[in-house]
Amino acid sequence: MSLLRIFQVLVRAVASIAAAMVFAQAGAHAGAFLAPAGEGEIITTATFSGSTRAFDNRHRLIPVSSYQKFELGTYIEYGATEWLTLVASPSIDHIQTAPIPGRTQDTTGIGDTAIGARLKIYQTEILIFSVQGLLRPPLGLQTDPATKSLDQSHSLTGEIRGLVGISTAVWGYDSFADFEAGYRWNDTVTPNEWRADLTLGVHVTPVFMVLVQNFTAISDGRTPLNPSYYWDKEQVSGVYAFSPRWSGQIGGFLTVAGRNAGRELGPLAALWYRF
Repeated sequence: MSLLRIFQVLVRAVASIAAAMVFAQAGAHAGAFLAPAGEGEIITTATFSGSTRAFDNRHRLIPVSSYQKFELGTYIEYGATEWLTLVASPSIDHIQTAPIPGRTQDTTGIGDTAIGARLKIYQTEILIFSVQGLLRPPLGLQTDPATKSLDQSHSLTGEIRGLVGISTAVWGYDSFADFEAGYRWNDTVTPNEWRADLTLGVHVTPVFMVLVQNFTAISDGRTPLNPSYYWDKEQVSGVYAFSPRWSGQIGGFLTVAGRNAGRELGPLAALWYRF
């Protein structure tokens, strides 16, 4: 999927700040913290992205065919036990490309969709270590050749990652940091990828949180037809809690660096529901 897709984050305080859970959208994977047993979250996100430029083999931006994408995705997680959280992330994409100037092609179908689980390894009042595994069935749309890695072929893929989360106070504000690193593989000629995500969140007020996120992917360049690539995307957003159950999120994202990869930029909006 497009990278990402963007990412979504949920935090619950730990100990003195109340207990913690983080989401991020751009492939839709959860943060290190687990959902409390018997509780969960549903986050529905709409993202718009478009590009007429891509990063070449020398990291320079070059013109490419026009590419526009709308993605409607839902992230669901549920605390099966205190140490195991189940996750799912179905989505639908609408992609418009212009392979020939003046002529557009529209495609609508299932986007990046995954199911999996997150397992707690170790936790203190402010620190947690966990592992997560995801499986992506071969349901999605295919890559547009003009934009390279904006949308990879959605064959059967798997992913495993380690996650570290910390909850603390920064200059008197309740804050958290979440770091994830892992490997994604698939059963076709599409290159496998190393992934690394970083999320920083600050509760500016009791009901408003600022999120700063970075998402990185580095391919293994498996074949001559799929040369190695990487991309680095930044995302900034704000989350406002209307009530204990409902929150809204709005923000934007931009691919700031890359090689043999499309440049992605656009806004996002999300609605969170806790149950």
